[in-house]
Amino acid sequence: MSEEKSYRDIFKATSLFGGVQVIVIIFSIIRSKAIALWLGPDGIGVMGVFISAITFVFSICSFGIGSSSVRNISQEKANNNLNAIKGTISVVRTLSFGSGILGLLITVFFSGILSKVSFESNYENYTIAFALLSLSVFFMAWESGENAILQGLRELKWLAKSSVISSFCGTVLVLPLYYFYGLKAIVPSLLITYLFSALIPFLYTNKIKLPTSNFLKERKVEVAVDILKFGLAMAMSSIMVYAVMFVIRVYISNKGSMADVGYYQAAFAILNGYVGLLFTAMSKDYYPRLCELNEDTNAAGKIANYQIEMGLLILGPIVAFLIIGAPIIIRILYSNEFLSITSIMYWSLIGIFFKVLSWSFSYVILSKGDKKYFVLYEVVGNLTILVTHILGYEKWGLNGLGYAFLLSNIVYFIMVYVIVKRKYAIFLGKGALVTFIYTTAICLLLIFLVMQEINLIFPIGMSLFLLFLSLRKLDKKMKLGLLNFFKA
Repeated sequence: MSEEKSYRDIFKATSLFGGVQVIVIIFSIIRSKAIALWLGPDGIGVMGVFISAITFVFSICSFGIGSSSVRNISQEKANNNLNAIKGTISVVRTLSFGSGILGLLITVFFSGILSKVSFESNYENYTIAFALLSLSVFFMAWESGENAILQGLRELKWLAKSSVISSFCGTVLVLPLYYFYGLKAIVPSLLITYLFSALIPFLYTNKIKLPTSNFLKERKVEVAVDILKFGLAMAMSSIMVYAVMFVIRVYISNKGSMADVGYYQAAFAILNGYVGLLFTAMSKDYYPRLCELNEDTNAAGKIANYQIEMGLLILGPIVAFLIIGAPIIIRILYSNEFLSITSIMYWSLIGIFFKVLSWSFSYVILSKGDKKYFVLYEVVGNLTILVTHILGYEKWGLNGLGYAFLLSNIVYFIMVYVIVKRKYAIFLGKGALVTFIYTTAICLLLIFLVMQEINLIFPIGMSLFLLFLSLRKLDKKMKLGLLNFFKA
């Protein structure tokens, strides 16, 4: 595959899901603004703790089935084995359903403990709330399996449509509940959101037409074991991620206040929703593509570098304008009360650039099914996140969380890069490195200028210059004719 076609394919997939995420963001903005006004920082903090707790339970019970099965389905698709695809989908659905039931039962059984650990004596008993939210764990497992089917088959349009429709339903149906019932609406609203997140992709996967499978029972067991073997490694990763996020939120609420948890939740909601959207967009096509290239390490290395460069070229201008407009964005999405998260955002945005590098290379390890190295970098990476965030909050308060995010992503990148370099002889290419250096340098300078309250004309000019550089490089890589106007 030519370099130009590779960049075009990456750009096409990113554009599709980037556009989808923009629509999802619009719904998210409406939802976040309403919740911020009607529930305030404390309400957002309570909701954040609920979400952290149930996603933690889900990570324990999911066994990594969603992510692991994408690899199996992608490889069968690359072999064009329709019978094997049908059989694998059947296995994935059985495993997802089983893990969902297990998660539901565990959440109900430990609902009292979850309530006590999550809120201690700060809030009334939330045992019943956690018992009801056990359904959310089931919906999450269901959603994970259905999305894995769509992603593994690279049914990107259906995957995109399901994201938009479920987000629309989750917004339109829950806002009236928040308006009329306030904090009491959190649990039913979460249930509705997770239900539609699972139901919509399920309706699309049922449209997939495959021949009746004569997959032998022994073969199904073999596929299930293969999915679970690598899935367990991925489950360990998810458990650590959600456990770390949960512990950080609980630590902040106990050491500081629930309002601080709300500020933390708000800052990273912006990062994950408006910058992290591109990671979501890129992964939908990138991971299955790497799985299909499982035997060709050289091609996988090239695709990884293309992905890094494309990610930086798209993210660079977005990050630059977010740095300049952070206070305005915070006021629009939340209120003046949330302006204290500005510094968290600045340093976390720089950390995003390091995340592009580590994220792209980590998927190479994931696609290879290398459990040992995958577990290694996930364990060390998550411990780094936990330690840096606790120490950062202890020493610098909310601002320390931004420093911690940057530092943990630097450490994570170094570790992942050492693995792919030594294990697979994959290196960071010159084009990706140069793009990383000038993009990061410009954005660091922008943070300095904005924090010094320099006249915005110069920072805006620098951001436009970075946008021009990105467009010029994209134009050169894909020959899109984006800058023909300047050549005339």
